[in-house]
Amino acid sequence: GKMKWVILGIIVIIIAVAVVLAVNEMQFAYEIEEIKEINYVTLEQDNKYGVIDKTGKIVVEPTYNGIQIPNPSKPVFICIGEYDKEAKEYDTKAFNDKGEQLFSEYDKIETISVETNIETTPYEKSTLIYRKNGKYGLITLEGKQITEPIYEEINSINYKEGTFAVKFEGKFG
Repeated sequence: GKMKWVILGIIVIIIAVAVVLAVNEMQFAYEIEEIKEINYVTLEQDNKYGVIDKTGKIVVEPTYNGIQIPNPSKPVFICIGEYDKEAKEYDTKAFNDKGEQLFSEYDKIETISVETNIETTPYEKSTLIYRKNGKYGLITLEGKQITEPIYEEINSINYKEGTFAVKFEGKFG
């Protein structure tokens, strides 16, 4: 009699712990995108950079100081222009493979460098940082806003793609 209740109690505890763990896991359930094909590659010509597609066609003329391709399977290229001495930063613009500027409603667009041990791409593959009115937020490569521009800083966390350290009202989280 008594043993049955002890075993039942243990089973109930195990189930409760499993449910709590499953719920916790779900909060952080996001897809880490895998790159299935390299459609775009950086092109260097006379110390300037552009982008070519997999057929070798130039999709961004090599006129930039640098090019960052966050996800080589998608046509989103961060083109690094001239250094702005006043702002102490490089002018960056995002373009697609048709030469159209992306995300121009934001003051600045940046890739998010990330240290991983598996990928060849040194950036977050599905997320960009934008700046608006002096604050930072996150958007997807498709331009969908993930966060409002409320952070003083956003940084990646090494080896934890899709997770960010943010500074909000002087505090880090």
